[in-house]
Amino acid sequence: MSSEGNLQGDTIGGNTSDITGCHALSNSITVTRDDSGESCPSQNLLGVPIINEVNSNGNVELKNVGNDTIDVSPFFLCNFPNYMLIDSASIICGSKQIAPGEYVTIDASLLNYGPDDGEIGLYKDDVFSQASSILDYLEWGSTGHGRSVVAVNAEIWTMGTFIEAFSNGMSLLYDGEGDDSTDWIEGNSSDCEENILGIIQEQDHSKFSFSISPNPVSEFATLTFSNKEDATRGLMYIYDQSGALRMESIVAVEDGVENQINLSHLEQGVYFIKVFSSEQSYYDKFIVH
Repeated sequence: MSSEGNLQGDTIGGNTSDITGCHALSNSITVTRDDSGESCPSQNLLGVPIINEVNSNGNVELKNVGNDTIDVSPFFLCNFPNYMLIDSASIICGSKQIAPGEYVTIDASLLNYGPDDGEIGLYKDDVFSQASSILDYLEWGSTGHGRSVVAVNAEIWTMGTFIEAFSNGMSLLYDGEGDDSTDWIEGNSSDCEENILGIIQEQDHSKFSFSISPNPVSEFATLTFSNKEDATRGLMYIYDQSGALRMESIVAVEDGVENQINLSHLEQGVYFIKVFSSEQSYYDKFIVH
């Protein structure tokens, strides 16, 4: 049986003649019931691909939130009236065979979208007007793009809503919950990694900067500042991926000055370090392994 929208009467033990709603049945089949359940193997959910990040440079990241590896090669991406088969796309990182919880970032520049206005739809086939074919969707800058009605009919988007336009060099990041425009924020690109959520995303246009080495780091790191001739002190904050503050300290901010940081108490993962000094700020990302 295939269906679109909500059905009624599709209950266990019921009769197909009692089902109402938009549906169709194939040729007749014989059903052999086994109340013991012993002959019915347990099954996991299949792979479930979603759009996880849309970068202003034309890269689109997909994530598998299901329980099985899925091949997205035969799927399509759409920015009406432009379409592309994922199998023909260049891989930035990851694999088109996406394992559970993993990512693939592809070059989707052929869709010709920009940060000011656009839409991205993920389709399991090339029947682009059918709600049963679209898997995920977002639109930004304005509402009413070419495939937004299809997404609304598939109940994965809300009519009349859209995400605000984002900046060049930035990305739209999915927060992992829901199908609303409010589930997307502007932030820094994080290809094939967890999205950077929960902290200030935009880099301040500061006069000073710093580097952290080694990166990745296991225990101790060196924070070296540049472009800061006058010696001052700054406040250093370290956040984890959820935005939780994990460490704070006072550091010396001066061109060429090296600050030793003990990071041995941090678990493995991605972290973000930000320093405020003289009404300026700068931040970077590092990995603990």
